[in-house]
Amino acid sequence: MINFEILMNNCAKQWYEYTNHEFVEKLKLGTLPIKNFQHYLCQDYLFLMEYSKAWEYAVHNAKNISEREFAYKNLRDLLDGEIELHISYCADWNISKEQVFATKQHTNNKAYTDYVIDFGKNGSYIDMITALAPCAIGYAEIGKRIITDKNTNKENNPYKSWIDVYCSNEFIQKGEEFKSFMSKVYDGISQDEIEKQKHIFKKATELEIGFWDMGMEK
Repeated sequence: MINFEILMNNCAKQWYEYTNHEFVEKLKLGTLPIKNFQHYLCQDYLFLMEYSKAWEYAVHNAKNISEREFAYKNLRDLLDGEIELHISYCADWNISKEQVFATKQHTNNKAYTDYVIDFGKNGSYIDMITALAPCAIGYAEIGKRIITDKNTNKENNPYKSWIDVYCSNEFIQKGEEFKSFMSKVYDGISQDEIEKQKHIFKKATELEIGFWDMGMEK
């Protein structure tokens, strides 16, 4: 048997470093330099574009209607809302569309998206779900922690709108739905396959850490 909790506990150190990263802590306190946040926003747009490609592969690689519906819903959520919302959010931070589109993908960003998309090209649907999970669930877990942390700056935090998105009930619920779906697709897989998924999840979590590290570089 395998589920999200087992995967997370298998790389507990990395998961903690990801969800409690310096970048996240500074966002929570409102002390992150603006230039770092702007850098993150531009890179995150590029990430979301590649992330949508990964979901396209998941739609194609699905073995049944349930799997295809789940992948398609996540793809539509990106294309119908999150990506365009991200562009408008960049504008709120004085980043034009032209600046976003001209941004070169950082090596940490590319390493992450290449890793995930490779499973779409050469792996299975289950591999894809596992590789996508740290992003899909991790931000929701970060949101839950921030909203309950008494040290969170909720009053005059310049990043309040970002925090509000990932602390929203809707976003946190999506994370819970992803966990539940993972348990379904893992049902009946072999021990060898379980070990493979542990490795994929751990590596993707390490790449998430690298993404936050990138955000601290500016």
